[in-house]
Amino acid sequence: MERIVFENLSVGGVCNLFHHGTVMDYLEGKSFVFNKGNVYGLIGEFGEGGVAFSCGITGNTNYYEGEIYIDNLESSIEDVVSYSWYVGTDLSYYKSKSLFHKRARINKNTIKEQIQYGIRTKKTELDFYTIQKMFDVSSERITRNIEFVSGERWKASAAIGYANGKKIFCYPWMNTKEIERLKNQTKKTIKCLIDNGCIVIIPTTREENVRKIFSNANIITL
Repeated sequence: MERIVFENLSVGGVCNLFHHGTVMDYLEGKSFVFNKGNVYGLIGEFGEGGVAFSCGITGNTNYYEGEIYIDNLESSIEDVVSYSWYVGTDLSYYKSKSLFHKRARINKNTIKEQIQYGIRTKKTELDFYTIQKMFDVSSERITRNIEFVSGERWKASAAIGYANGKKIFCYPWMNTKEIERLKNQTKKTIKCLIDNGCIVIIPTTREENVRKIFSNANIITL
């Protein structure tokens, strides 16, 4: 996947912000272009659609309408979801979801087991220890379920998604304080994803928040 285009996209509904709980958010009739190997900041106040976009294209809230093109071919939201990952989730998060297509039936397994699942099902050619090192997930926490890894949740989730063949990584909406707190970790994670040809999308309030993480990010104002 080299490029993905959304025209007049409308998504929204209940969105999970993890430690902030669930919220309602909607995005109506917006168009976007994303190219592989790039970071995109979706800039807007809370409630302006950034949360809905991240949840919507990863299969975690409702898709309403819009035209989608992947590498110039007309595609469906199911196609997008097959490429995408909502950072902070793991495979078990999708187990009960039947929004668009069947997901892997994974219980509340450890981060290590879920990375190994991707290797076993040939979603990646890398070995477990290479992926662990790439995403800098500690040996102590990698043998836990993702709900019990504290501040490493975001990079652990990205490691699981990458190991399972995902190419579009959408962060949950993050405020300025969260960006600052997770800045160093997120920088490393994003560099790893970008170096491997992925797309990274970060919804937040201010352009400078994204610049702190990735200075060459593309900025989209909602």
